[in-house]
Amino acid sequence: MQGDYQDGRLSPLLFQSMLFIGVSLCSDTALNTTGFNNRYQAKEVFYQRAKDIYDSGWETDTVIKLQSLFLLSFWRGSPTEERDVRFWLGAAISLAQRKGMHVMSKLSFLNTKDQKLWKRIWWALYVRDQQTSAALGLPPRIRDEDCQIADLEAADFEESEPMGPPEIFRTPPKVHIPYVIGMAQLARLLREIVCSQYLPGRSKLDNDARPILHQRLVDWESLLPKEMQFQMPMNREAMFLVGMLHMAYNNLYILLHRPLFLQPPGQSANPEGNVALDAATRSTRILEDMLSENLVQHGSVHLITHTFSALCINTIHFGRVIGTARKLAEHRAKLCLLGLKELQKSWDLENWVLDLFFRCLDDRTAHDLRLANPAMPSTLQTGDGRNIEEISPASPASGSYRPRSPNTAEDLLQTPNMMHHHNPGEEAGINMDWYELFNVEGDDVMGLAGSLSNPDYLNTQNLEFLAELCKIAAENG
Repeated sequence: MQGDYQDGRLSPLLFQSMLFIGVSLCSDTALNTTGFNNRYQAKEVFYQRAKDIYDSGWETDTVIKLQSLFLLSFWRGSPTEERDVRFWLGAAISLAQRKGMHVMSKLSFLNTKDQKLWKRIWWALYVRDQQTSAALGLPPRIRDEDCQIADLEAADFEESEPMGPPEIFRTPPKVHIPYVIGMAQLARLLREIVCSQYLPGRSKLDNDARPILHQRLVDWESLLPKEMQFQMPMNREAMFLVGMLHMAYNNLYILLHRPLFLQPPGQSANPEGNVALDAATRSTRILEDMLSENLVQHGSVHLITHTFSALCINTIHFGRVIGTARKLAEHRAKLCLLGLKELQKSWDLENWVLDLFFRCLDDRTAHDLRLANPAMPSTLQTGDGRNIEEISPASPASGSYRPRSPNTAEDLLQTPNMMHHHNPGEEAGINMDWYELFNVEGDDVMGLAGSLSNPDYLNTQNLEFLAELCKIAAENG
């Protein structure tokens, strides 16, 4: 790619796709130099350009099309848009499978450079497919039993081609390689957890696979290289990737043990349920450190899923405890909400998702957890005494391009009774038949409702919304 850029041969399709991702994650300062009114407008412009080039059939290089389709899978669009994350990702996976990227025998015909590239592309598709499918509660497009591809190794990231201009092609931090390898390993564990715990007809409470998978998670962490262990102090670049890796790791503990955590405390509670709470607490601490360094805004889209998962666990715990423990749970829940607000800047997390969350709470709890009014900036103190400003997402200027969002940014911060009571699920076309992953339904609903100390903690008429809450949040960014 460096050579193509320097020679002026960079694919227009890939270039526009890269710009689409670039304006999604760049700093506000960099975005201000582009001339766009807001981030969403910039994203749509580059997305539409890339989509038009792809539709025209101009690009004939399969690998370039694969790379571009993968990047376009991060487009959110409107809730009813057909070309969503699953469309673009499915197109990329189908193209990769037709090319034979999922079997080692095809790689043997390639030179070493292309072998490494194919492996990196395939594993990027695999990770994205497993995370997206799990978050949406939909079957993955890639099945392990159909594939025979070697695991990623550090050698797969070694490049013989010299780097281009340093202002364009910066050398990645050292933790970049073990981060990608670790995410691929966690994606495989994610698939096993989903298959063992969340497929239709599987028991979530009496499951022989749970202790086995728990031990595999423990073993995975024990084998992490030193630079990928979350330990302070840590430089900013390392904290970003290490933090995201460990939040993905903690989220697997939440998925594995959430059914036990949701059991009513007084009804033969299983101590293993606290594993989910411990994992949510660890994720919140990581999020706090990343917020302090202004890193969350630049995080992966799947950080939404992991943050929302921790938020739900912290909120349930908030309703179960009293005194200091309750104050700590409230603080952790607010940190998660602040993290989601930061992610909203990059991934257009729809306001109605958090609206939906607050509608599942009683007014007192919603009032306790909601963040400050946008017109009245305040600060949230971190565990080490630092203050983080609670910044509200800025609304576009009058007359400028406005994102296609059902609610205004201010709605996100209001209590349920202050909002118009429409049904966001109808607007998004929620499929209520999806098997649940982050959602709470069936036996879990009764466990959740019975576990709360305050019988009015949840508005019972809104429990069906909670069934889709985390799942919807995951890919509405």
